[in-house]
Amino acid sequence: MWTLLFKNIKSFVKNKPLLFFFIIISQIVCILSTFSVAGMIDSTTPQPEDNRANWEKTLYIYFHEQDPNGEADDDPMYFVAFDRKTGKMIDSGTDEKKARKYDDYDSFFLQESNLPIGYEDLPKYSDVKDKVNRVLSKYKKNIDSFYLAGYINKTYINRFMAISGSKDFYKSWDCENLIGEAKSINLYTVKDLDLLFSKHKKGDKIKLQNTEYNVSKVKNYGREDDFHNNCVLNIEDTDDNFIVDDIAIKLNENLSQEKINEINKNIMKEFGNIAPTITPPTPKPLLEKQFNNMIYVVSIIIILVVLLNISRLYTYILSKRKKSLAVFALCGGNKPQMFLMYLLEVFITLAGSFLIGFLIFHFGLLHLIAIMYPSFEAFFTAKIYLTVFGIYVGIGLLIMSINILPIVIKSVVDLKRR
Repeated sequence: MWTLLFKNIKSFVKNKPLLFFFIIISQIVCILSTFSVAGMIDSTTPQPEDNRANWEKTLYIYFHEQDPNGEADDDPMYFVAFDRKTGKMIDSGTDEKKARKYDDYDSFFLQESNLPIGYEDLPKYSDVKDKVNRVLSKYKKNIDSFYLAGYINKTYINRFMAISGSKDFYKSWDCENLIGEAKSINLYTVKDLDLLFSKHKKGDKIKLQNTEYNVSKVKNYGREDDFHNNCVLNIEDTDDNFIVDDIAIKLNENLSQEKINEINKNIMKEFGNIAPTITPPTPKPLLEKQFNNMIYVVSIIIILVVLLNISRLYTYILSKRKKSLAVFALCGGNKPQMFLMYLLEVFITLAGSFLIGFLIFHFGLLHLIAIMYPSFEAFFTAKIYLTVFGIYVGIGLLIMSINILPIVIKSVVDLKRR
């Protein structure tokens, strides 16, 4: 069959040279037109702006109830009273009248807090540790930054944030010194309250739950800035007894929506049974997807029109070669082999013309057009070339299969009569 295939092509070139070269040149022009139009559409259409804030690009896992807008549902006001001298909690609860007796800032600190429903059921880090490690391990290349936040204990006044990510992420939290340091901790304290973290300075050792940390940095805030004492540490240094409130996963900017959906689906599998609310990132602007689709639709239309016209010419040529088809059938060739032989002949012409068109465009026209359209050259990546090749060959084989099939399925007797 292979010998006959190349004999057919050789005979075609020898007997119908003008028709053969017309078909090849038409296909080359089709490829050049497709590349040029697609690139010009990309260059002349303004790129859609992605105005999402960082929090809109982040996947959140909440271990307490959330309303449909992503805001925490509120319990009644929660009051926590601390003795400023000892730094210990005196009382807590929702009874405002009882709590107000501690409202003396010379001796006590009274915090008012709207604690969301379900705080009493928050998991410990040990409950989610394996899940966190699996997510970080599986999607390490797809995650820009990862943090989990919660409380050192059930006083809800001393918070922690465990982070993992790029150097820029650590820098944004003023925690560059945490990178590569085991059991180190940065403290952000309320400077006018003598609470747990406020007593420490750089170089101290501090024991939280069962883990001892080296204090690598202390930064003070006024009471008006933050009622909480916060500490920041690496994910791997998180104590198993810390209480986890929520997890935030910031994904890389270059991920496709399909990949984001895959990650979200796996996050649901990992945390869906213990996290009441999981919110995926806000998708990229729809215009970007529409814009990319428009380029491919135009490419398909150009290719389709050209190949439809060429297919009629190619069908005419095949109809003049029925004698050789009959001989092949009489020599034992079956219909699937005959169909495959002619389809391979079509594929060779399609692939050959695409290769020539690609070389002419990439090494000739591309740089010339880029002079007029500065962003033209950047559009053509390996993905674009392969996508157009797939569209071109796919449509070509489909159209030609429809034209070849009626000729092949004719009986040998019918072919001989003709």
